Amino acid sequence: MNIEEHPTVKLIHERHRSQPQPITPLKLSSEALRRICLDLGADDVGFVEIERRELDDQRGDILRMFPWSKTLISLVGRINRENLRSPARSVASLELQQAGRRLSDTAYKLTSKLERMGVRAVTPAVAFPMEMDQCQARCTLCLTSQLRLRPASERWAYTETSSILCSAALPCWTQC
Repeated sequence: MNIEEHPTVKLIHERHRSQPQPITPLKLSSEALRRICLDLGADDVGFVEIERRELDDQRGDILRMFPWSKTLISLVGRINRENLRSPARSVASLELQQAGRRLSDTAYKLTSKLERMGVRAVTPAVAFPMEMDQCQARCTLCLTSQLRLRPASERWAYTETSSILCSAALPCWTQC
């Protein structure tokens, strides 16, 4: 019997043919991507190319885990000031949890949307990930809230951030 005629091989070939073919990544301006991020729930957003010199101490760790990364997308979410200032720890804790959840939801939606557009994307853990022992430097993957390249979030007193790594390079997106 020819191996190509075996029922299992035929089934595998049929499944492969029926799977959608990879989508060619769309070119997207940074302004259009910014609008998408804001529409999905971010209060602000910034884009950082992986080659930026401020990431020199983090690039190796990022690329070791996600070698296809070309751009970091930093989502910013506001935190209600009085809740965070509250002497009741339960109120402050709840505010941080809710802000983190909102950003995680936004990051999930954005990652899904980018994937449907043909762009590889991943959302690293916001807080303290299990891979902390693999980060030799102060790595964005491990401490995403420490990404110093935040957009206009300095104008807000209290913010939280979440990062997304994606395979599309910023030069593909005309920067605004």
